[in-house]
Amino acid sequence: MKRHLSFDIIIAVLFAAVLAFSLWNLVGLRSKNKGKSMVIVEAPGQRYIYPLDINREVEIPGVLGDTVVKIEDGRAWVVESPCANKICVQAGKLNHGGQWASCLPNAVFVKIEGQSENNSYDVY
Repeated sequence: MKRHLSFDIIIAVLFAAVLAFSLWNLVGLRSKNKGKSMVIVEAPGQRYIYPLDINREVEIPGVLGDTVVKIEDGRAWVVESPCANKICVQAGKLNHGGQWASCLPNAVFVKIEGQSENNSYDVY
């Protein structure tokens, strides 16, 4: 009976330690990235990361040509792309974590990661 009690205590302590470490890590990661939204652009063989709070216009090489992504006033959007339908351009301006636009023919993917003042739920 004493042997089972010791084993139970060891398991409980290990469980508590893992739980405490997980919570500490989660809170630490959130506080590190709070307010820092990034624009992630993925293209064939490349990944570009830009802060959302610095205005710029970048040309991203894709399989059909260059896709132009503009970052301005806390928003990012595809300005121009060599694809036929221009769905990526019609996707509009991205301004909070989780939003994305993609130019499939040119193999360029633009997404916002991180926190933003404009974060909201898609569905209520």
